[in-house]
Amino acid sequence: VFPYSYADNVRAFMQKALYTTAPQENNRMGYLLGEVILLLSLGQPAQKATAEDEGLHYVALAKSMMAQHQYRMSVAELSEGLGISRNYFSTVFHRITGISPKTYILQHRMDLAKNFLVNGYTIAQVSEMLGYCDYAAFFNAFRQNEGVTPKEYVDFVCNEQSHYKA
Repeated sequence: VFPYSYADNVRAFMQKALYTTAPQENNRMGYLLGEVILLLSLGQPAQKATAEDEGLHYVALAKSMMAQHQYRMSVAELSEGLGISRNYFSTVFHRITGISPKTYILQHRMDLAKNFLVNGYTIAQVSEMLGYCDYAAFFNAFRQNEGVTPKEYVDFVCNEQSHYKA
C-alpha cells in the first residue's frame, strides 16, 4: 500500500518507539509516534499531501509538544523533536500561525504566569515553574511583555476583582 521508503521509515520509527526504555527518552516516544502518524498521512498514495498539509501537521505537533512541556521548550528543541531544521520549522510555523514560534511560546508562558500569579503563587515560584533561570529574567520578561511588573499586575487584577464583588 505504501511506497517502500515510507514503510521503511515507519518501521524504523516504530522500532525506536518500542525500544525506548530510558526515563529521559519516554517523552520522546510521543514525538516519535507523532512522526509515524505524519509519515502515514503523508505517505498515503490516494492523497497527495500538500506543503500546507505538512505545515499544519508540524504546527499541530509542535503546539502539542509545547503544551505538554508548559511552553518551556526552545525552538531548537521543538524542531529537533519534529525532525526538521530550525529554519524550516520557524518558516512553516510563522506561515501557518502568523507569529514566530518564539513569540507563541512567550505569549503562552506569560498567560500561564498571569494565571499562576492571580491564583496566589509568588513571583519566585512562578519564575521557577516556568523555567526561567532566575527571578530577574522572569521579572524582566513579564514587564517587557505585559507592560507592568508581576506585582503591579496582581495588584491591578485583585483591585478589579474587589470592585466587582462590591
